[in-house]
Amino acid sequence: MQPTQKTHWPSVLQVALSGLMLILLLPSAAGLLVVSAMGGLAQGASGQEVISLVHLAWMAALGAALQAPALVFGLARLLNWPLAQKERNPRRWLLLALAAWPLALAAGYGVNQLPGLSLVLLPPLQIAVVALPLAAFVLLGQMGLPRLTRQQNWGTVSFSLAITPLVTIAAEGVVGGLLLVALVVWLTSNPEAMEQIYRAGQRLSNAQMDPEALSRIIAPFLKNPQIIIGALTFTAGLVPLLEELFKPLALWLLAGKRLTPAQGFSGGLLAGAMFALFESLGMLASAAGAQDWLTLVIGRTGTGLLHVVTTGLVGWGLASAWQAGRYLRLGLAYLCAVLLHGIWNLFGILMGLLPVGGAVDLPQNLQGLTRLSQVAPLALGVLFLVLFSILLRGASLLRQEGNPIRIDISNHERVDPTQAKGVSTQGRE
Repeated sequence: MQPTQKTHWPSVLQVALSGLMLILLLPSAAGLLVVSAMGGLAQGASGQEVISLVHLAWMAALGAALQAPALVFGLARLLNWPLAQKERNPRRWLLLALAAWPLALAAGYGVNQLPGLSLVLLPPLQIAVVALPLAAFVLLGQMGLPRLTRQQNWGTVSFSLAITPLVTIAAEGVVGGLLLVALVVWLTSNPEAMEQIYRAGQRLSNAQMDPEALSRIIAPFLKNPQIIIGALTFTAGLVPLLEELFKPLALWLLAGKRLTPAQGFSGGLLAGAMFALFESLGMLASAAGAQDWLTLVIGRTGTGLLHVVTTGLVGWGLASAWQAGRYLRLGLAYLCAVLLHGIWNLFGILMGLLPVGGAVDLPQNLQGLTRLSQVAPLALGVLFLVLFSILLRGASLLRQEGNPIRIDISNHERVDPTQAKGVSTQGRE
């Protein structure tokens, strides 16, 4: 008698999740396309609204496409299907992504100025300008490192697109709700402030997203130190704490696999890229105007690098804790990720307030924010270089850690012990 094979429950869960997402996303993509077509034929429909619907349809289709490999690999594990091993050439894909991104960026900028073409061409171009740099960052960071298996990689993609954003949004919603309750309590004791917010809400409903009108409406609130400090605390403090906690959530499902720190770093890069893909494409759905679109895309490219690197750091810390009990390393990696994320968000907010800063005199004790807002673009550029250096240096150190070189003093020749034993250091499929 042949021994009964045990059910691999992680594969069952992977198949269930990816299959459910396919069932939800494919009809959603088709439905959004139908609604956008009906909106395009309707009189008085806004062209930007129709483009946004088409963009959401493309997002749903992309999500379905990224869920399909997880379903296939999960079924292959459960049903013992043999899958062909394909040679990986990350260098080729990296060069392709680097070459295609500026072309997609230029095409998207040009199509943005052609209403007739933007409806058809802009949504896929928006996916390209977001996905290509994310792919390049992940490939750069994973180059030469032992990776997760193919099933684990696609399981990370599936979970990071389906579950991680929902958990993160829910956590931020709970914290935001508690802050809103505190705000309401404060307003009940400040009738003048409540009346001011009510009038601002009425004016916002009539502003129709006009930047100058929005600046005039927001400017009076910048005189209130509590509002400014509260907004900065939430966006540059609480949001990084929550996001860096939940972004590597998919790796927790691999906690029992004894991942090496290099594999944790590699998996974290991938999880961070999926989070950034979801977040950036969601923001581009409402982008209007070629110049604003280009600015948003470039800004989101930097934010994408931030998410990739910080989640890679936390993934490295998690694997170090699981494999060798190095919980101090995990704590330091998490704090470093939160600090980088908080600084990025701080200067991002200040740069957004830069056009408003000249329209209002901030309180004396907040004048330093005006000076910081003036150097915000430079600070974000420097931070981008810091993040890129962490990505390259971290990957280099992990490659050295996984491929130790022994020096034979007698003949001064460098001997690689893995070559001597004929053992590959690459992660097994």
